[in-house]
Amino acid sequence: VEDDVGRDVAMDIARTLALPLLRAGDQTQLSDTLQAQSVARHRLRDLIAWIGLHPGKDLSVGALAERAHMSERQFARAFAAEAGTTPARFVEQARVKAAARLLRQTQWTQEKIASSSGFRSVDAFQRAFHRAHGVTPRTYRERA
Repeated sequence: VEDDVGRDVAMDIARTLALPLLRAGDQTQLSDTLQAQSVARHRLRDLIAWIGLHPGKDLSVGALAERAHMSERQFARAFAAEAGTTPARFVEQARVKAAARLLRQTQWTQEKIASSSGFRSVDAFQRAFHRAHGVTPRTYRERA
């Protein structure tokens, strides 16, 4: 779509298809992934989308830099400049979003959700989730 009608139209379509029209008042109206993609250059935009689809993969700076065909240092600087956050923070946010979706849509254990979302341990998952949502994964699931 972007090649045919341009980036702005492609982003409008992505926002419409990938997100609910209105989100809760305490949530941003755009996902972090779409916000980052909207300002990133082509090479990193594709990588940002890939991160959101593969939270359980190796998403270390080294692995992401290799995927972007850049040195780690060059990648970290370019990513932060274009996405507005560090690669580590972005990856954590993507993993928390994946975990939140699994909490809402499955009855999986926290261990399975943590593993599927790319967290190294349940403790790391719980800490990251609490930082992002202000509640434990259990409380989040009960409210969902």
